[in-house]
Amino acid sequence: MSPQIFWIKLDELNFDSNQPVQKLTIHENYSLMGDVSKEFKPNKMFDFLKPED
Repeated sequence: MSPQIFWIKLDELNFDSNQPVQKLTIHENYSLMGDVSKEFKPNKMFDFLKPED
């Protein structure tokens, strides 16, 4: 296994609040290499933890 280098061009992502949530899975994804800006996939929003009293 060799090290892989990838990057995300932030100016190619749409951060508008009306856009769907997306994520990029990097754990055990050995195919990522180079510009991965278009590799984000729709995903559900995670639940935030509530503060403890």
